[in-house]
Amino acid sequence: MEANAETLFDYLGKRYEDAFADSPDLHEFLELAIRRLPSQSKVLDVGCGTGRPVADTLVSAGHEVCGIDVSQEMINIASAQVAGKFMKADMRTYNPDCLFDGVFVILSLFQITPGETYSMCFRFSEWLKPGGYVVIGVTPSTSLPAGQYTIDPTWDCARQMGKPWMDMYTNETFFSEDGWRKMLQCAGFEVESEVRYSFTPNDPDHKCPEIHYLLLAKKVESQPLLGPYPTINEGQLPAPIRCHSTDRLVSEDLDALLGRLKEEEVLCLGCSNKGLSFLAVVLFLASDTNKPILVVDGAPNMPNMHIFDGPVESLPFPSGKFDAVLALWTLESAVNMEVALGRWRAWQSALLLLGSSSFREHQTMNSFSFSTPLLHCPKSAIKVFSFILPADTWRIRGLVTPLCSGYGHTICSRKKISWKDAK
Repeated sequence: MEANAETLFDYLGKRYEDAFADSPDLHEFLELAIRRLPSQSKVLDVGCGTGRPVADTLVSAGHEVCGIDVSQEMINIASAQVAGKFMKADMRTYNPDCLFDGVFVILSLFQITPGETYSMCFRFSEWLKPGGYVVIGVTPSTSLPAGQYTIDPTWDCARQMGKPWMDMYTNETFFSEDGWRKMLQCAGFEVESEVRYSFTPNDPDHKCPEIHYLLLAKKVESQPLLGPYPTINEGQLPAPIRCHSTDRLVSEDLDALLGRLKEEEVLCLGCSNKGLSFLAVVLFLASDTNKPILVVDGAPNMPNMHIFDGPVESLPFPSGKFDAVLALWTLESAVNMEVALGRWRAWQSALLLLGSSSFREHQTMNSFSFSTPLLHCPKSAIKVFSFILPADTWRIRGLVTPLCSGYGHTICSRKKISWKDAK
């Protein structure tokens, strides 16, 4: 059975320091990073272990160090041998009471998921003062032996499940050098220095050479990326907009798809109760035609348009009935999204998703796009269009590309959106 980080490092204790602390390349890079810090800086050591070599080196340089680790055994050892403040905490839920000049994260990001890795890069930014530095140490996916890992296309990373390591088995995540640079850039950092080297642990039972990759990055984004943002009250909301167009939302693929839907059988989910949203879609689909549109109780008189507002998991339609699905803000409320998508897959050739708004929705849609075999249509026939709203864009800034890597097309903003813009 695979050990989690707490179990693993409670078991290893001082043995881990003996195996990994004596690394000349790491010490050299730490000295480089320390020269970038102001004197008497406040520094956070994430996954501090026994406090050596990182926290100990920082304290020796005159800095005030706070260390966190998920292992109580490691915290006990660090508190006994390094003059810093150490506490047991999970980096994924840790909330510091001050901002730091530097955050050091050396060889402590392996046993978290790819999504948590992305999230941590943003958390590092939130914990730093403007102009502060983050130092990250990892093993890059490009160094893993062929055939000993699985590629995760959703996150563009490599994963090792049940990896034997120092008498235990672990589940680990690895990104490439380029992947780390992009993650840090999206989180508001600018990489200033990096080094890659081979290291062999000093342990009689674990002498497997490892490739270590270290990055030094400066926080250049001064504004918070994850909030908290002010709550918008009703009085601040603008009047409803009946029609909005912009030249930024231009897609030849989308135009071609919508043009084809004017003649094909289309199922509209969540349409009749969406009012203006549905009418906007209908009017767009009917553009460039001479056919009059009769709208009765919010629904158009269009024979090829079929409306269903029941549960998306239980659609009362046979396989092969529809050519396309228009889902208007419906998947986010699905009780079982996987069941709903599996049901759709049996008969759709195109899927248009408007107003996507959750991580779960993106990840499930992405897995759906990659899944094989598709029951009644080739993979090339699947088209997923995601309009990511501004309010969602600020929450997943930097995650758009990996989250939607299986989509046919995505329209979103790559810039940070303020709460005022998101109204």
